[in-house]
Amino acid sequence: MDGQRIGFGNARIAGAQLGDSDFVTAIDWKQSTSAKVREASRNGNFEEMVTAWQATLAERLQPRKKKLRTRKQAVEHTLPLWSRYAFPGTERTDSLAEILENAAAAGAGERRKHSIHKAKKRKAGRKQTFDLSESIIDWLDGAAFDGELTPFEWLALADILCSDELPTLTPEAIGKLWRTTLSAAIEFASSDDPLGTDSFEDQALVVRGEIPWLAGLLFTDIKGSGAVKKRGQQQLNRNLADSADNDGTPDGKLLHRYPLWMAPLVRATDCAQRFDQQLWSNKSNKLFQSVVSMIAVFCGHDGRIALTNGSSNEVPSLLAEAARVAGLSPSDLSHRYLQHVAESAGKRKPSESPAYRKKERPVAQSDWAQTACLRTSWSTAASTLVVTHHEQYPQLDLTINGQVVMSGPWQIEVKLDGEIVKLEDEWSCVCWQSDSDADYLELQMEADGVQIDRQLLLSRKDDFLMLADCLSGTDDGRIDYVSRLPLQTQIEATPKADSRECELRGRRKVARVFPLGLPEGRVLSTAGGFECQDKQLCLAQSSSSDGLYAPLIFDWSRSRRRSAAEWRTLTVTEDGEIVNHGVASSHRLRIGKHHLLVYRSLREPEVPRAFLGQHSSYETFIGKFASSGDVKPILLVEP
Repeated sequence: MDGQRIGFGNARIAGAQLGDSDFVTAIDWKQSTSAKVREASRNGNFEEMVTAWQATLAERLQPRKKKLRTRKQAVEHTLPLWSRYAFPGTERTDSLAEILENAAAAGAGERRKHSIHKAKKRKAGRKQTFDLSESIIDWLDGAAFDGELTPFEWLALADILCSDELPTLTPEAIGKLWRTTLSAAIEFASSDDPLGTDSFEDQALVVRGEIPWLAGLLFTDIKGSGAVKKRGQQQLNRNLADSADNDGTPDGKLLHRYPLWMAPLVRATDCAQRFDQQLWSNKSNKLFQSVVSMIAVFCGHDGRIALTNGSSNEVPSLLAEAARVAGLSPSDLSHRYLQHVAESAGKRKPSESPAYRKKERPVAQSDWAQTACLRTSWSTAASTLVVTHHEQYPQLDLTINGQVVMSGPWQIEVKLDGEIVKLEDEWSCVCWQSDSDADYLELQMEADGVQIDRQLLLSRKDDFLMLADCLSGTDDGRIDYVSRLPLQTQIEATPKADSRECELRGRRKVARVFPLGLPEGRVLSTAGGFECQDKQLCLAQSSSSDGLYAPLIFDWSRSRRRSAAEWRTLTVTEDGEIVNHGVASSHRLRIGKHHLLVYRSLREPEVPRAFLGQHSSYETFIGKFASSGDVKPILLVEP
């Protein structure tokens, strides 16, 4: 051995070239290590050392909660699967993931599946059962000749070492697990940058935070483990603080992989509790609780987090375990909602939503995070609009009555006298309002001297959404405007034959869409149009004045589903004089008995303007007609 010692912080070791006896003799143990472990190691007795180490682990490790409250889902071996798709996969990785799935299924009493890993042949006709020891030995024997472990593979092996099932494994399986996991942990700790610069935030969190933290806990008797554990702890605390606002609202840049980012935080917290170690500072612990509470707001009844790219795995169990380890009160609405999502996982029809009071509004908005969530209620059939605005095009995720309708960039193209306006890289939130009537968000961008305002209003009571663009500040000339909204694959858009109304359908009729800035009848010629192209709702409008207003109304009221609809552009006057649409624009929409009035000022008035019997100095006025004929304001925004 030439004096070579194996420990964290030492040079990389050629572990595969050492026999078990030489390997265990070379380990650099702390003085506080169990005498039985040190003696067996000194004597080169690998199996005896592993048995003694297992006994010390059992003294330090609290039993894991047996089951998450998810439908037929055991917690054992589920946690690493949350990050199954966080890293590029291989056939070897897939086979290890299937071993975990089979182990979890066996623990939950479900029907066993056959593993695709290399296994011994059994006699024909003999009943096949899942053997974790046999499966893991076969996998480790193959992995020993197939390169270093991936981060997911390390998490999977470490999870088995920490599982309550470890005593049921054969000594050979435990020994191979222990040595492989330790060797890979030292390799990860020795690498200057195992990921490189092009990694995702969640990948970095696993490799630089979670793995060092768990390795330091699991192999605490080996010299250097304390520094490794501290490094992981600091990374986890730092990343949490850098990735969410004080109220827990997630950074918009993370949402597309948000469950993958949450997974290492939840697992690390679970390990801290099982090893009775403090992971979070007091400030970080409060923030972690806020993050878990807030994610419920962005979560659908099926566990889908808005704007995620679908690469996550076992999300309902992740959410349920997050609520548990965060210590949320069982009476907390977020906790009850996440638990409800977990219990409904896999059911065709979700069970009834947890009871809530109407005044409790599950909404979020953060300028720092550049994220907002507009949501009607805590119901599983809630309608939700999630918005991030850290990019050139805001990202939208619209769910109507529990069905995802749109998800992706809300594109915009503006031309002034034929020249394309160059957009900036992000938007600012200039207005946020949430009350019993509606949630309202307004974004703004200055681009080549043009002010672009994007309005998003979700009605809490009347089952409609308004998306509108307002262009102002230009000189007189021609404005050509196009916006594109991304429909989900399963949503079909069908235009009406006699009007510019468009109907959205999925499994059933979802919504009706009305372009208020265009004439209702198709027989009326206009410079623009509204149609579906390549799964995008495309709205085009033009103006020869110094401004343009383009509102779209989405209506999904069941009571109005078959009601006739009509809309028109209204005349706006100021001091008795008619103003053009580049100064102010007003529209009304009637669907059955539902009658909306929309007004936007593109230039501040000197005196209140008049439109359909209203006199207003507000920049934005949205209201509905009561049965008495009076207009009840839904939204009023001052200049």
